[in-house]
Amino acid sequence: MPDARADVADVAGASAQGEAVAALYDGMAARYDEVVRAGRYVGPGWLALRLRRLPPPARVLDLGCANGRLGPVVRRRFPAARLSGVDVSSAMVEAARASGLYESVRRHDLARPLDRWDTGSAELVLALGCLEFLAEPAALLREVARVLVPGGHLLASFQAHWPDRPALAPRSTRSADVRHHALTEDEVAGLFDAPPWRLEALEGVTGYVSATGFACPYWMVQAGRQGGPPRAE
Repeated sequence: MPDARADVADVAGASAQGEAVAALYDGMAARYDEVVRAGRYVGPGWLALRLRRLPPPARVLDLGCANGRLGPVVRRRFPAARLSGVDVSSAMVEAARASGLYESVRRHDLARPLDRWDTGSAELVLALGCLEFLAEPAALLREVARVLVPGGHLLASFQAHWPDRPALAPRSTRSADVRHHALTEDEVAGLFDAPPWRLEALEGVTGYVSATGFACPYWMVQAGRQGGPPRAE
């Protein structure tokens, strides 16, 4: 596991949005499981179904892992996999470490490059419930393509924007000081329209229901990482 100095280095390089996300999730860490249950969060159930269709990975990287909510799902399906977690919230990182489900958990702002993860160091990357905090998710997806081995997979969610029904699925929403960025179906598909990506599944679901009753729509994605280097920016 990383030492305290490594965590401090990550915090010092956090973006303003990353700091706001960290503060939001630090504040809800103690009641996060309750929030997830009350909101009927789609992530664990959707992930369980998708993992049934994938070959066993040796290494899994869980981006935006929060308190390790997806850890039991991965462990039930792939008990021998080496599971690593990443989150910007220090309280969530500590909770995920305490779960005992992860070999390592690091504090990191996903708006920054994944420069502490080696090229070809994972067969499966999860990015559920975190990409809406990025204004430019394409940059992170290039990093994910680098970290994944050819033949590996990404399972991800994106907050959905419906241009024909903006009242139900607006371009952006807010949680306190945190902005959530939403994408259209075509925009999500466009993120995976060229090598090394192969879009294998794209489906619309209700991601969760907020405390105010907002049914937040998600696009759920399964993408395969083909051979060859990631495309240039």
